Parts: sequence; structure tokens; C-alpha cells
Amino acid sequence: MCYVVTGQVSPMSILACLGRDAESIRDMFLTRLEAVSEDIQLKVGILELLSVCVDSQPGLIEIFLNVQTQHGDSARLTVNKPNLKLGRNSCLPVLLKLMEQKRQFGPHCPPELLAACMELVHALWAGLRETPMAVLRKNELFWPSVVEPLKMSLPVAKEGDPVSAQASKVQSKICAFSMRTIALEIFAMSGTSLNANFEKNLKETFTGERLMYWSKTVRQNLEAAGQAEPSESESSHEQSLWDHPGLNLLLAWKNFLITAAKFKVEGTIQMTDSNKAAILHNLLEGVRAQFKVGQLSELKVKLASISSALFFTLLKIWGRELCDKQLTEFFASPRTVSTPAATLGHLTQALNESMGGETLIPSVLIGLLGSASLILQNCGQRLDSLQSLLHDLLPGLCSVFLRSSWTLPALLDNMDKNKDGVADQGSGHLAAQFGVQVKLQITCCCLMVEVLHNSQDLNSALKVLQEQGILSSVLATTEAFFKSRQGISYVYSSLLLLTKIAESEMGASMLVNSNLTSHLCLVLTTCYTREDSFQPRNLLAKAFSTTRPATVSWHTLYCLSLDLFAACLRMLGHAFLEDALNLVGVHQDRMQQSLELARVTLNHHAQSEAESTCNFLMQLCRFQREWNFHLPHVMAKLMSSSMAMIQMYVALLIRPRYLLHLLEHTKAGDANNDSKMLLQIPAHLQHQTSLDDVDQPTRSLVDAQHRILKLVVKALLCVKCFTPVLPEILLDQSVDVSEWEPVLQLSFGTPSLDGDVSGFSFGTLLNCVTACIRMLTRADRSVSPHRASPDPKQTQAQVPRPVLQLTLELSLEVLLSQACRYLRDPTLTPRDRQFLKRELGTELNSCLSPLNRPMRRSGGAGDKSFSLTPPPGSGTSGKLVKKNHQFFP
Repeated sequence: MCYVVTGQVSPMSILACLGRDAESIRDMFLTRLEAVSEDIQLKVGILELLSVCVDSQPGLIEIFLNVQTQHGDSARLTVNKPNLKLGRNSCLPVLLKLMEQKRQFGPHCPPELLAACMELVHALWAGLRETPMAVLRKNELFWPSVVEPLKMSLPVAKEGDPVSAQASKVQSKICAFSMRTIALEIFAMSGTSLNANFEKNLKETFTGERLMYWSKTVRQNLEAAGQAEPSESESSHEQSLWDHPGLNLLLAWKNFLITAAKFKVEGTIQMTDSNKAAILHNLLEGVRAQFKVGQLSELKVKLASISSALFFTLLKIWGRELCDKQLTEFFASPRTVSTPAATLGHLTQALNESMGGETLIPSVLIGLLGSASLILQNCGQRLDSLQSLLHDLLPGLCSVFLRSSWTLPALLDNMDKNKDGVADQGSGHLAAQFGVQVKLQITCCCLMVEVLHNSQDLNSALKVLQEQGILSSVLATTEAFFKSRQGISYVYSSLLLLTKIAESEMGASMLVNSNLTSHLCLVLTTCYTREDSFQPRNLLAKAFSTTRPATVSWHTLYCLSLDLFAACLRMLGHAFLEDALNLVGVHQDRMQQSLELARVTLNHHAQSEAESTCNFLMQLCRFQREWNFHLPHVMAKLMSSSMAMIQMYVALLIRPRYLLHLLEHTKAGDANNDSKMLLQIPAHLQHQTSLDDVDQPTRSLVDAQHRILKLVVKALLCVKCFTPVLPEILLDQSVDVSEWEPVLQLSFGTPSLDGDVSGFSFGTLLNCVTACIRMLTRADRSVSPHRASPDPKQTQAQVPRPVLQLTLELSLEVLLSQACRYLRDPTLTPRDRQFLKRELGTELNSCLSPLNRPMRRSGGAGDKSFSLTPPPGSGTSGKLVKKNHQFFP
């Protein structure tokens, strides 16, 4: 025991302390292990020492393992190399003999000794000792010996009988080490095929009945722990708590199930869909058992937390496939309720039961709420009795959110003090507590979004949120987090929730009544007043981590906030106009900066912010008269920046070779150079760039053109609000053109790349029409049966056709509307009037002539998106017939 403690806590090498006596001591220990008449407790102590040394004393364990290579091979060993041999004095043959299948639970290998042997095996696998692992795998008797305890049933602990309780505890420990070793082997061999001997024994051990036996056993242990009093369940020592048989077996069961599910060995262990459903049900019942009897203890909290997390993890791995099969089975032979609906109902009951105490347990609630969210995501409207289930779930969800939010102000104040340097000894615990509470709030927000998304009666769900005071709590908490610049992941989820609420008229009215603008308008300035506003942060740093973690930044939150205000303005119109004008007044400089930055860069962050700005301006431009009355200078500079952005983007669209050159010479990750990329190109290159198309457009070029066209569409939708409605100015002779200021300059030149912001003219939109038609005709050629490549991999990437058609339609509509406005202007000179008619008619005929060929080939029965008819006031120019297109950003 002294050696064991020394190996655990000593920072020095025991091997160095033993010196020349190390090998003699090793031989003595091995002799004692082999001796039949030796005391069992001494053997157990030696094996426990070796288990500890695997992790903390590498030198000492190596002389005990004594695995050597044959033929002096010093190359790096792999698990499949056969050139390994055991030294004359190695502990591995002794270990294999002690734990041999036929000797287990007999006089030569009682349960205490077998537990020590299993612990050493587990230590080798947990420490990834490849060399001894390879030796043990080659032994045909090793895996049968490891899985043998799992084929036996655990003894029942009789009440008041310490002997039976100790026997049950030791055998549970043995089975736990066996399960953990199996899980580690599956993980270690995930990149290759499983060992044949291991796979055979795994299949024999975990048949359907044995798998369900262990699931029921884990549930029985959880229920027994839930019914016990705290004094009977746990000791004052933490080590004794972790030695609890129920907790030990649950942790091993968790490792086994997660590795088996994640690395797809369910077929080997014959795990059916009914088995999966039963395992999930048993885990959920185990969680509920911890809250039914007596007061909560530390053991009960740990058992409930681990079971809840395991339930969520398994549901996430099995996910949609399991839910689809269960719903298909339900629809094929309808029962009273489907399995996913029953599971959601049980989760609601567990949620209500877990809130019965004075304090919340975030670690349990996160798993329950996350599981409910997964079920709604995977099943959605297909769930039977969905409205009833959501009606039962929402009040408990709101209660959890509110009770959790009450603790946030104090935690946030303490975190601000620690950030300012006023830290105390409990700062680490405080940070952990703050992180857990934030994760609980995030989970609640995500589940609320799913409830609103799937609710068949949205107004009733919104009324529940309003009655519970959820909106006021969310807005106040979000404002506090913005001010302290903490909890970025919570702010992100709360803004998603608010945006979802704002998608309905009632929800938007609720937000206005909750003072949305006063809470968020000013604090949004904190998103772009720091240098790291464009730097992404991990969305959930350590929780719910995936191979590709999602990231979010304060810049992202600013864009999402603009989308929120745009949604409110779209739903409420004039009722929200004053708030929208306040927002644009506060953030006018940033909005202009985003539009100007997007004009000179291809940076994704800059373009996404410009897109969010345009989304908001699209809604605000519907009230251009009110906007011009209250903030004329703001409207003038923002619209000027929007038109300058269109000018530059059209100049890029008609020069695809130049755009491809920019993309190929961009330094990835260099934001400073990237932000000035378009302006730092030499002047001779800007003026001499070719207007020819690219023969084989790359994926990056097509993606860049797609992003540019989306921004052009949104900016044109803004410009469209400042020009007369085309049917009205064509048919109504009483339109007063003096109410509409000219938007396009009377010029037909090709847009340049020199950054001239005063060049938004007829020529700009005509070149935009030309670029769109060129892309559309190229797309038609690529899908022609005479030209298409037989290999699908060689198909060229194309900008989505609806985006091109919408851009073309808006460009022509603004062009023709402005032309009619000019022609009806009595102050226009006859010379300019004749110039406009001549040039516009010629240019439109030249631009739209490529559309005649596909229409002639189709005989009028092809694509009906276009129609070439003479528009009034423009000679023989073409006109695009209005067609409803839904544009997805």
C-alpha cells in the first residue's frame, strides 16, 4: 500500500530510488504473484501498484512489462506487428494466468484478485500502451477472460447483509473494468478492422438478452440509489462516493454505449431499434428515480447528471434514423402513442420532477432540455398529439429559464470584477458556475425556438411566453451581456429566439411592448468598437463539441440584430418606423462603413454585414418619404453608398477574369490586405482588364459571383423604392415625376474599377443585364444534351438561375422606370430626350438579342420567363415580363 500511495503522489521516479535492486524486487513481486499459497491481499496490492505505475511511473512499469522486439527491430511498433516477444521476467504471462477464464471466481482467482487484474488491464488500455496491448491481443485466451464476467449475473445484495453487499460491489467493479476495456478497444481500433477474436467474443457476450440485462441492471441500481437515504448512499469521502457500485457501473455503461454507437458496432453486438428504445427508456427512468424519494444527495445528483448526459448523447448519435424508423412503424400499425411522442412526454415529466427542489441542477436539466430539442428537430410536425405535448412542455421550460436567469446578474457582476483584476480564491468555481448557468440558458432558448417552430397554434405559445415574462427577461439579460461583453454564445441563441418571435405580427408587437429598441439599440455599438469584432469565438467552448465547432463573433451578433430589427419593421410597418429610424440614426456611420467596405473587399465578414445592412434598408426604404423627412442626410449617404456598391460589383461581374485574378491572389486570413484588395491593384491593370468570359469558371469564382449578385439584388430592391412603379408610370399619365428624383445618370458608359462613386448610370444597369444574360446563356449551354459531359463530376459550377433571373428583372425594371421618368420630365432637353431613346433602344436590343435564339429554338414553348415586346417610349427595345420569383438569401 505504501508503494501504491507513493506511485500516485510522488513526483520522483521510484525506479531511480530502487537503483540496482529494481530487477530483484520485480522478480520477488512476480514470484509472490505466481505463488499459489500467497496471501490474496498481497497479490491485490502488487497489481494495484502496477495499475498506478502505468500512468505515473513509466520506468517502473516498463521493467515489469518487459516486452522486447525480435531481430533487433527498433522501428516504430504498431498494433499488428508480429515481432514482439516477452522477456523472461514479465508480468503479462502471470496476469494472463491469474485471470484465465476457467480460474475466475475460484479459489485461485477470487473476486478481489480478479478485480485487481481487470484494473491493470484497463490501465494499460487507458494509458494506450501499444506494445503490451499488441501482445495481449495475440493471446487467444485474453479476450474470453476479459468478457467472461459480463456473461454472469450480478449477485443480489441482501438488506442488512454486509457480505452480500461487498460481493455485489466487487463484481460490479469487475464488470465495470471489463466494459471500459471493451470500450477503449473499440476506440483504439476505430480506424481499422476489429480483432477477429475480440469481435467473436463481443458478439457472444452482448446478445440481445444480455444487452437488455445490463440496461435493466443499470436502471435497477439507479432506482435503488434513488430510494436510499443520503446517509446510506454515500460517505463523506469523495473517493468512497466514486467507488459506489451503481455510479461505477453507470460510468462504464456510458463509455461502452457511446463508443459502440459512435463507431458503428451495433451490428456486432446485435443492437436492434427496440433495444435502443429500451436503453433510452431505462436511462430516463433512472433519472426520474433520483427525484422521487427523499432529499437530493451528492450521489443522486451525479447519477442523474450522468444519466441525463448519456441519454442526450445517445439520442444525438442515433438521432433522425431511429426516430424515422419509430414513426414509420407507428404509422404502419397505429398505436395509442408513438415512441418519440411518449419519450417527449416522459422528458416533460422528468423536467417537472427535477424542478421540485429549491435549487435547479443545470447538469441534469441541460440533458433533458437538449433531448427534447433533438426530438422536435428530428420529428417535428410528424409527432402525434404534438400540440398537447408542446402545451405541457412550455410552462416547465419557461420556469427553468426564469429561475436560471435570476442567478445571472450576481454571477455577471462577479465575473466583471474578476475580469477587472479583482479576483479571489473562488474565481475558478465562479467561472464554472457561470458557464453552467449560461449553457442552461442557451439550451432553454434553443428549445423555445423549436417549440415556436413546430407549434400549430403560434399565438397561444407566444401568449405563454408573454404571461411568464420571458421576453423581458431575455432582453434584460441580453443587454447586460452586451454591456459586459461576455456570454457571446448566450447572446447568439437569445437573438435567434427573438428573431423567431419577430416573424409573426403578434410576436413583433410583444417585442415592441417589451422595449426592444431601448434594450438593444445603444448597446449594439459595443459590437464594433473593439478591434476583435471580426474574430470568431467558439460557440460552445467545451460543451456539445463536434469535429467542426461552430463559431460566432460580436460582428455576427451585430448582423443578427439588424436582421431582428428588419423582421420587426417588416411585420409592423409604421408601428415600428420610429424605432427603425432611431436605429439607423444611431448606427448610420457603421452602416455606411459596411457598405463602403463591401465595395472594396471580397471578405466574407464584410459582405455578410453589408447583406444584413441591406436587409434592414430594404424594409426602411418602403417608407422613403418618412425617412427623407426625418433623416434626409442619413438617407442620402446610405443610398449613395448602396449605389456605389452596385457600381463596383457590376464592374467586377463584367470582368470575370479580373475577379478570378483577385481571388487567386488573395492572402487567406489577411484581413487588413483583403479589406483594400480592390483598390490596391495597379491602375494600368484596372483599365486594361478584359471583358471576356472565363472558359472554365472555378468554384471560388462562381461562389464570389453568387455572393456579389445577392448583394446587388438587395441593393437594387432598395433603389427600386426611389423610382416610380413601372406599370403605374407606363399607364397612368397623371404621375407627377417631380416627386421622384433621378436615380440613374444619363450616361451609357461601362462602369470602371477606379472607385468612382458618381458613376451609377444607365450604363451600369445595362452592363448588369449583359452579365446576367451571359451567365444564363452559359448555363443553358452547359445543360444542353448535345454539349453536356457524360461525367457528372465535370459539370461546370453555375450561379443559381433564380438569382440571375431576379437580378435581370430588377435591373430592367429600374432601367425602364427611370427611362420613363426622364421622358416624362418636362425639363429634359430635346437633345437629351433623343439621346436617351436612341442609346437605350440600341443597348437593350444588343443586350437582349441573345434571348431570341433560345426562344426561337423552343418555338415559344420553352422557358416563359422572358418576353421580347416593344416597351412604350423606348423604340424597339426589349421588355421583361413580370414573373414572381422567391429569392432565398
